[in-house]
Amino acid sequence: MLGFSITLDEICSRAEAYVTTNSISGWTSLGPVISALKNTPELRWAPPLDVKKGVEQVFLAKFGLKEAAKPKGKVSKRTMIIQAVLISSQESKPSANAKEDVAPTPAPKRSVFEEGFLGQLHKPGGNPQIHPHLRDAHLSATGGQVWTRFPPEPNGYLHIGHSKAIFVNFGYAAHHGGKCYLRYDDTNPEKEEARYFESILEMVRWLGFEPWKITYSSDYFTQLYELAVELIRRDKAYVCHCTRASRLVLFCPSY
Repeated sequence: MLGFSITLDEICSRAEAYVTTNSISGWTSLGPVISALKNTPELRWAPPLDVKKGVEQVFLAKFGLKEAAKPKGKVSKRTMIIQAVLISSQESKPSANAKEDVAPTPAPKRSVFEEGFLGQLHKPGGNPQIHPHLRDAHLSATGGQVWTRFPPEPNGYLHIGHSKAIFVNFGYAAHHGGKCYLRYDDTNPEKEEARYFESILEMVRWLGFEPWKITYSSDYFTQLYELAVELIRRDKAYVCHCTRASRLVLFCPSY
């Protein structure tokens, strides 16, 4: 590195400290020691050849000449053949603990829809009802199947969070042999465009799902209006005539 300099004596000093601290015992550790010192912050920019030379000097002073190390005994060809035959015969013998050596049978794969909160959801008709006849009517209409829906608002492109909703709604229905609607929540015509409708369907298919049926909330505006009127007549709902500022006061006490 430009502006960096270090003497061979300094390298030797750091090498000697490293060998002493790590209880290095012989020339067999030469390579690992050189590599370790090269990666230290102090010697990171030192010339590699100087690091090698410094470590070798320290090893020479501590362990003597490299050639003086006890040579490894050579194994004769006959010995190697005998060893190979013995190893082969041992491998061919059945293990005394054969039953223990058998790999355990892998556990069957579980679907995400069988675990966690998705696995704990009630089966069709399994939830308590105030009016059992309504549950019976529902089961009659669905045939006891799981029916879900993915209801995006077509006023923009889908984001990564929608992928979870698509996976859960379409995947849960598919896992239970049911059906899933793609229901466009087109309740704000001013912000909705055809390109968003097309993009949403394209993304659903790109993730590997196909809607059982495509519906639009706007197709039910008249029915929804009539239901809202009926709720008001039953004193179960009301029409809010507050201004926008009044609503802020109601929902934001600190306003």
